[in-house]
Amino acid sequence: MEGALTAEWRAGHQPTETGAQLLDRILTERRARWEAGQLAKFKEQGKTPPKDWQNKYPEPEPPGYHRLAGGAGGLGMGECGPTIVCRAWCITSPCW
Repeated sequence: MEGALTAEWRAGHQPTETGAQLLDRILTERRARWEAGQLAKFKEQGKTPPKDWQNKYPEPEPPGYHRLAGGAGGLGMGECGPTIVCRAWCITSPCW
């Protein structure tokens, strides 16, 4: 892969943040939406939020890790190795 098909587009669309910054922004926005939703539920029910209610936020899985049916963990498609693209989920061990 050389990237020739998208070279012109990429030249005109330089990233404004690193991948780490993007992930941090997404996680911050996700948490803010969760908190706003929880506050709306408390208000709708006429309740005052309990102490430390923010600590109940369900932290998302780390990038590259996916929870599979039945509680098993694994990697998503294309995350199995440097040159292998899997057609199915990899469970417990790498595909290579």
